[in-house]
This record gives sequence, C-alpha cells and structure tokens, in this order.
Amino acid sequence: MRKNSVFALVLSLVLMVSLLFGGCAGIRENIWDWRKQAASVAETPPQEIFVKAEYYFTEGLFKKAREEFSKIKQFHPLNTEFVMKAEIRIADSYYRSAEYMDAIISYNDFMNLYPNSPEIPYCIYQIANCNYAQVQPFDRDQRYTEEAIKEFGKLLFRFPDSKYTLAARQKIRDCEERLAKRELYVAEFYIKKEKYPAAIARLDYLLATYPHFSQSLSASYLLESIKVIQEQSLQRT
Repeated sequence: MRKNSVFALVLSLVLMVSLLFGGCAGIRENIWDWRKQAASVAETPPQEIFVKAEYYFTEGLFKKAREEFSKIKQFHPLNTEFVMKAEIRIADSYYRSAEYMDAIISYNDFMNLYPNSPEIPYCIYQIANCNYAQVQPFDRDQRYTEEAIKEFGKLLFRFPDSKYTLAARQKIRDCEERLAKRELYVAEFYIKKEKYPAAIARLDYLLATYPHFSQSLSASYLLESIKVIQEQSLQRT
C-alpha cells in the first residue's frame, strides 16, 4: 500500500513538472509570436495601416478600426501627421458607434494635445453633436439639449466663420424649439392645476427667451387669457 502511495506521488510530481515546462514553452512561443507581429507592424508604413483602418471604419467595424488606428499611435508615435489623423478617427469611431462619452473624451484629449490644430472647430462641433444625438423629447430631462446649445455656441463664438457654422446655428434653433416646447408644456400643466402665477411666469420666460418659437403667437394668446382669468379670480375674492 505504501509503495502504491509513493508511486502515485512520484507520478504526480512528474506530471506537474511536465505541465510546468510545457506551459513555459507555450508562453515563450506566444511571446515570440507577439514580438514577430509587433516587428511586422512597426515595419509597416503608417499610411498602409491607416488605409486598413479606414476600410474597417467604412464597413462599420469600429472596434477593429480603433485597433488599427491605435497601432499608428503605438508603433509610429513620431509621425505626427498620421498620429493626429488616427486620434481624430478613433474619436469618430466612438461617435459613429454611439459611444458618446468616449467620443467626447477622445475629442477633448485631441484638443488638449494639439490646441493649434486646424481640426479644433471640428472637434468642438462633434462634441456638440454627441450631446445633440442624446436629446430627449420635450417632456423629458433636457440636460443634453442645454449642453448641445452650449457647445454649438462655443463653436460660433470661437470660430464664427467655420464650415460648421450654418449647421450649428440650425441645430441651436432646433434645441431652442425643444426647450420652448418644454416651457409651454410646464405652463399648461400649471394651468390645469389652476396655478396661474406659476403659469404666467413660465409663459413670460418662454416669450422673452425664445422669440423665434414656432408657437409664440399661441403662447402669447394663452398668456393674455391666463392674465384675464387670474384678474377675474382676484376680483371674486
């Protein structure tokens, strides 16, 4: 019985040693393969990597595209031209895949790294678009709408003659229309509750803040009507 136990122990040790050395050999092979792949990528011109990454991007394979763009940053860090292009496209890939927070971070990182780049207007515009893409119906939280207006406004202030100016102005109008509808919605809620002073305050704010609101005439008529109702209510008391 004791001999069997000793034999089993020796066999176990032999198996463990075999697995250990076999595992080490596998690790060495993996490291060697990785080194060969890295050397191959390092020898590949950044233009060639960029073309491959762009192919993935146009096919909607944004994760694969990011992997290729990242190789330019990793293996060709001194090629500023293609590193900058890769940085922008990485941010674009996040935007196109609706990963808006990562996109905003990436565009901001680019602006911090290259504050004098001609791509700065584009980055600001895209940050605004990341918020614009997340705006909610007028009866929901409007924080993304307000943030979009702020970012589009930043673009117009810093770069009033950029090629994105017209689109930015149109989107600001769209956002303001949404916010105005929100104010009208809240005012109507107060009217139903017969809270006339609160409704009047909302309508006054709406008309003063959003003069181009598509329903401004209706809002003005509603405001005057509520003032009459409130005055009559006060006279009765």
